[in-house]
Amino acid sequence: MDEFFHLDDMEKLQKHQLEVADYWSSKKHSDAEATEVMQQTPTERPGHWYMTQGIELYSWQKDCLKLYQGNGVVKVVTGAGKTLFALALVEKLQDATPNLKVLIVVPTIVLMNQWFDVIQKYSNLPESMIGRLGGGFSDSLSDHDVLIGVCNSVSTKANDIGTKYQDRLLFIADECHMYTGAVMSRIFAIGRKYSLGLSATPDSGEDATVPEVITQALGNIFYTLNYDDAVHAGFLPEFEICHIGLPLMDKEQIQYNRLSREITDIRNDIFERFPDAPRGGDLTGWAGMMLTKHNLSDSAVASCGQYISKVSERKDLIYHAHNRETAVIRFLKERLEKEPETQVIMFHERIKEVMRLYALLLKEGIAAVPEHSELSDSLRTNSIELFRKGIAKVIVSGKALIQGFDAPAADCGINAAASGSQTQAIQSIGRILRKNGDGQDGLILRFYICNTTDENIYRKMDFSSITGAKRNRYYFWDPSNIDMGIFDQEQGGPPQSPKPENGIDWTKVQPGEELDFDADGDDFQIDNGNNIFRRNGKTKEYAGNPQDILKILEPFREKMRNNYIRQTSSGRILLRQEHGDVWTWLYCGRLEQQIVFQNRNSSNALTEKSSGFSKEEFIIKRIHGQLVIQQKKFVNNRKLAIRPPLDEEIFSGIEQLPNEVRQNLKELFIKDGVNVFCLNANQEYKICVLSQAWNIQNQGEQR
Repeated sequence: MDEFFHLDDMEKLQKHQLEVADYWSSKKHSDAEATEVMQQTPTERPGHWYMTQGIELYSWQKDCLKLYQGNGVVKVVTGAGKTLFALALVEKLQDATPNLKVLIVVPTIVLMNQWFDVIQKYSNLPESMIGRLGGGFSDSLSDHDVLIGVCNSVSTKANDIGTKYQDRLLFIADECHMYTGAVMSRIFAIGRKYSLGLSATPDSGEDATVPEVITQALGNIFYTLNYDDAVHAGFLPEFEICHIGLPLMDKEQIQYNRLSREITDIRNDIFERFPDAPRGGDLTGWAGMMLTKHNLSDSAVASCGQYISKVSERKDLIYHAHNRETAVIRFLKERLEKEPETQVIMFHERIKEVMRLYALLLKEGIAAVPEHSELSDSLRTNSIELFRKGIAKVIVSGKALIQGFDAPAADCGINAAASGSQTQAIQSIGRILRKNGDGQDGLILRFYICNTTDENIYRKMDFSSITGAKRNRYYFWDPSNIDMGIFDQEQGGPPQSPKPENGIDWTKVQPGEELDFDADGDDFQIDNGNNIFRRNGKTKEYAGNPQDILKILEPFREKMRNNYIRQTSSGRILLRQEHGDVWTWLYCGRLEQQIVFQNRNSSNALTEKSSGFSKEEFIIKRIHGQLVIQQKKFVNNRKLAIRPPLDEEIFSGIEQLPNEVRQNLKELFIKDGVNVFCLNANQEYKICVLSQAWNIQNQGEQR
């Protein structure tokens, strides 16, 4: 399809002439418009902040304002007005807190710019009061009252912000369910008077929660608005989701089966080579990480590379399925013929596929525009405006439009091919359901390829429990059959369904039984030192209250093989068991309390920073027959070893440890350059205090 976008000389001339005409026709108004904007745009600091000018708040927003007690998370479906609620809260708190400062953290540059535009549009704040951080902007709270920052950029400035405004700072985390990594742990350490999290996670029900690390930092969920409530109250239009299963062509099915067999064979080879490889976890990400290591054999590199390649090839096959493209084109043509005024937003997971679909639509004479992050700002703006005005009938979008809140209204949405992400599935629904005043119901189509990994999202997500059973209908369609209509063959339900934990009679379940159900909760691991830990980005967090988990896991060590463990919200401990592309759960037992993981930032923490030093992690390994204590991670492309006599001090301290600790010891930590520790069964053991900081000893070598 790339050749479709090639312009010949005459087309280039016509393109230039059209751009000149468009520029010149708008230029004659620009001076007058610019003068008018200058006159209307406030330049002085207002005595009172009006943040929602011209907006009548929904009843849920007014109720939510009354319930806010200084912190907490609002979990409201996409499209119902979370952003305007946040601005109304800013206005309310500004009255109660003189000289209020507002820090708004967002996950993307697109969202940062959209927040900026919305604040300018609905508030009386001059631009000088609104700053941005990230995407080429480097504003600060020192010079602005409101700072909108991309999370990675805010993280780098977290120490500068510190506790400077803790007595008058409102901290807002947009899309807060995404903030569980080490970057956000630094941001959450910023001192503040008020906290607010905004989320539209796919969890359903009043008891649904965002990750625990978020509620610990921002407060519990204090307001929830689901789709049923939003539709009944008139905040969102009525809608229906049609899930359309499509078959592979015969040749595609043969290729899919071959790739699946090859993936299984390579996966088994990886498990034999690497017993610690994650079973049921993100093996693709793990294989990619292994390829960055310098000590892999050629055959191991080949296995990891082949696994990544074959998984990608199978995903491409599903994305490029002939019937998927045929179905999209046939549906759009029929829809536009019956309803010429329809407005369709189409989503795809990959930008390359967005442009390929866009080219297909143009070839079929469908008035379409593309929208994604690799287009210029002006092209993206023009695409949205052409769609908003009804000139373009279809906008083909990537993730950016899903994650942004300034989406145009539409009456129809198509998930041409989406990831297995539950959050993206729900957000894409919300993008279609913008209230546009015409009272038209929304129609949402989700295309998936039958009997492939495309169906896995239905094992994880029950659409009916989230949006209501009556709003979901399931069909099978073979678009290669010209006589078969899209809604001719309705199915009884989804291709697969999650099985909830509360659907099991646990009084009859014994440890060691393998179960097929949808287990909630977080994953963690156990290392060679019997420490329970989980990864937070590149940082390890260790269990602060492991309780009897080692005893519970002991009978299942062989089946566990150092892979992922899960604790559900009810306290049950499970091991993932892999069967091809499907997981089941091995029940091990139950703990009374939820395991709490600590990043050890207390005064006695291994990660504490002071005196210019920080925590270092080391491994004990044998090189040329001699035990060596070496840095675990590469620093400046090297791993330094601790030299005599300091290594002798450490080995001497290790000899004083209890036998069970000494026998399993493969990793240790050094804090502040001198304090040497290890962990065993989540207990901290002091080894020694070095006579000299190890990193000063190696200072010349480090340079």
